Amino acid sequence: VGIEGRLALELAKRSRFSSADLQEAIGPGEFSIQYHPIIVVSANRNTSVVGVEVRPHWEDKKGSVTWLSQIMPLMLEKNLLPEFNSLLMDKALESYCDWLETDSDLGITVCMNEANLTDPDWPDLMIDIVDKWDVPHQRITFAIEQHAMKDKSGLALSALLRLRISGFNIALDTMGTDV
Repeated sequence: VGIEGRLALELAKRSRFSSADLQEAIGPGEFSIQYHPIIVVSANRNTSVVGVEVRPHWEDKKGSVTWLSQIMPLMLEKNLLPEFNSLLMDKALESYCDWLETDSDLGITVCMNEANLTDPDWPDLMIDIVDKWDVPHQRITFAIEQHAMKDKSGLALSALLRLRISGFNIALDTMGTDV
């Protein structure tokens, strides 16, 4: 087992989730979403919430929280990411549509993994889900990790281009880098 495999196993152990637990939680959508505010502070120190970032997690019976980043290797290994992304977008947009009734300028940001960008079906799947909820594309931002752009196949760039042409916003997440 290579370093990637050992790391994935260690993360799976730490997350307290077996692949069976994960499939069970994803199937019925038994995960929760926290919406972290995206705040803009102007030069005169006025602040406003301009959007929210979708942060999925699972909570066990004891109240311990497991974040998506902790189980991502297991999700990739078991090929659960496409199913999870569909459920996540569906669940996030259901809440978002309620908010749009009172704040039509509020944006929503969904962080995406490199595996999403190299799945040729992913952009169309996201477009279909957003259209199902009748949410204006320009209200949605897909944030991608910087390393996702290292894809040499061109699939990531193609996916981002398709989303951008469809009116979605694209953000590069440089958190934790020197960019």
